[in-house]
Amino acid sequence: MLSDDGSPALRDLPTPRPRPGEVLVRVTAVGLCGSDVEKFGDGGGIAGAVLGHEISGVVEEGPLAPGTRVVVAHRVPCGACADCAAGHETSCPQYLASGLRPGGFAEYCVASATHVGAVVLPLPDAVSDVAGTFVEPLACAVRGAARLPRGTGVVAGCGAVGRLCARLLRARGDTVYGLDADPARLLTAAADGFEPPPTDARLDYAVVTSAGAVDDALRLLRPGGTCLVFAAPPGTQPVTLDLVYRRELTVVGSRSATPTAMREALALITDGAVAVEDLATDLLPLTSFAEGVARYRSRRALKVVFLP
Repeated sequence: MLSDDGSPALRDLPTPRPRPGEVLVRVTAVGLCGSDVEKFGDGGGIAGAVLGHEISGVVEEGPLAPGTRVVVAHRVPCGACADCAAGHETSCPQYLASGLRPGGFAEYCVASATHVGAVVLPLPDAVSDVAGTFVEPLACAVRGAARLPRGTGVVAGCGAVGRLCARLLRARGDTVYGLDADPARLLTAAADGFEPPPTDARLDYAVVTSAGAVDDALRLLRPGGTCLVFAAPPGTQPVTLDLVYRRELTVVGSRSATPTAMREALALITDGAVAVEDLATDLLPLTSFAEGVARYRSRRALKVVFLP
């Protein structure tokens, strides 16, 4: 959980108890997301909170059969408000207020009855617990990709999320390039089939998953191209609006996942259309949480997954 100063600390907590309609899930694997790390220290985390939202687990109690392997998303929209009706489910008041008890960086968590009906999804036998932790981040990519034209694009930021986005876009038939300030990540992305774009590129779209990469992405777009801001850490990021103006570009954002995107992402992983498990470079016990965070921050790990 988060300490008073916002730093993560290991604590013994009682096993949460499900209310009627809720499920108790034993967490078997949980991914470390960049948004989790942003909340450490002065990043806006709440003292006492348990983070972690890329979750695979096994049902222990509740309306689903005990022993059912599941993936669990942390938030769920109401599906009925004006934001949901407009396609902005992740701005829904219920979505923003919802959560698990506690988060996924724990041995057990409880998902509400509303979660059970929407974002607690049975995990097929063919999908491992580690692969299951990628359902939620891939669902975020699925939702973002829906805002992009088909064609030729670049993913700016070749970490685990960037590689997920690139693989998803390639799976739908696009030509996808990779861009990263880190030569090592650029090299591994190229080995995955995502070479840097040509110097004279005029691309249909760009996906920005890395801080400070917006301008680099905008410069690669053809007139009328689209830039998807997929990740935006706290703080001010430079954007040359003259590029947006002169090339008549479209800049859009996409945040988090929806129940529909979760189901689509799970199907893509189950069918093998988007490979994910090889992106998990570091598998650690939850007791090694600090080490996992250090590996992430130093960029030694592409993706850290904890196995409680």
